Amino acid sequence: MLSCKKVKPLASRARTLPQRRSWPPPLGSGFDSVVRALVMSVGTDWAEKRAHPREQVHRPGVVVHGRSGRSIPCTILDVSLGGARVLLAEPELPEIGLTLIDQQKGTLADCKIVWRKGHFAGVSFDVARPKR
Repeated sequence: MLSCKKVKPLASRARTLPQRRSWPPPLGSGFDSVVRALVMSVGTDWAEKRAHPREQVHRPGVVVHGRSGRSIPCTILDVSLGGARVLLAEPELPEIGLTLIDQQKGTLADCKIVWRKGHFAGVSFDVARPKR
């Protein structure tokens, strides 16, 4: 015959845990004023840190590699004085020596690719520096 031990109920064996503080701390605890000061010092528009504001355009374009003459159709999604974001028909393209042609406006600009994510790319316009 099997013998069984008498076991204490779980409630009597449970330890009392220290009480946890609520998160986030309640208003008026000093924490809210620290957060408010931090937000005001950084500004409310954290995502927009560009030197030039961007304008959404969605215009047809072409990216041409100067050395090979290879041209890739693209859509110019947004543009600023410093660069543009484009959607390329083919993601494989050299990073330098490019010309972006805006087919709708009839303008072109020398540029280089500064970032890529799949078929999307960011280009920086090459600005001629004055000779000294």
